[in-house]
Amino acid sequence: MPEAKANGLKIHYDDLGRGEPALLCLPGWCANRSVFRDLAARCAAQRHVLSLDWRGHGTSETPKGDFGVQELIRDALAVIESSGAPQIVPVALAHAGWVALDLCSELKERIPKLVFMNGL
Repeated sequence: MPEAKANGLKIHYDDLGRGEPALLCLPGWCANRSVFRDLAARCAAQRHVLSLDWRGHGTSETPKGDFGVQELIRDALAVIESSGAPQIVPVALAHAGWVALDLCSELKERIPKLVFMNGL
């Protein structure tokens, strides 16, 4: 299982398929990457798909203290960097939409589109 480092924490993610831009599946709060298992498998037939576990969720490491949106943005950026994907389309579930919007501000032209699932 691939992993990235964000502030010294191991962030685990799935890396499936090939094709650009890559889809970056961002689970909602208190969920892990397994919510995207079926969608990721289907999309990976034609596209590079990344699905992450936020810090403190799934198999990613748990920090000692509290964390918020800024730390989740760092988790996502670490996965993007580790994957080597030049362009990303965030696929955000629920509260992860806030992270997707901030990623757009951070990465600008590297994000050609956004996908929001299950409104904020």
